[in-house]
Amino acid sequence: MARPDSSAPHLSRSYLGPKVKSWGHHWWTLLLVLPVVAALDVPLYARRTPIVGGIPFFIWYQFVLVAFGSVITGVVNYLQHRSDADEVPEIKLPVVEHEST
Repeated sequence: MARPDSSAPHLSRSYLGPKVKSWGHHWWTLLLVLPVVAALDVPLYARRTPIVGGIPFFIWYQFVLVAFGSVITGVVNYLQHRSDADEVPEIKLPVVEHEST
């Protein structure tokens, strides 16, 4: 295995980019599971009543579920961007020393 060149500039962590955070740090990403679970629980909506505007429950429930999933996705996106804006990493570029002649 080749040894690293000692004359190469050291790249700091902030230059390489921010570390990837764990899921526990952003608890709101778990909200994305709610629409999936609601869609997979078929016995919950496998019925005709209540009928709204002549549309059976199993049809309008899925329409509401799409809207609910969109709202949840928007909320998670907003919280993610707000969190990223709070944690702006400091960018440090490597220092290259030039020999003077």
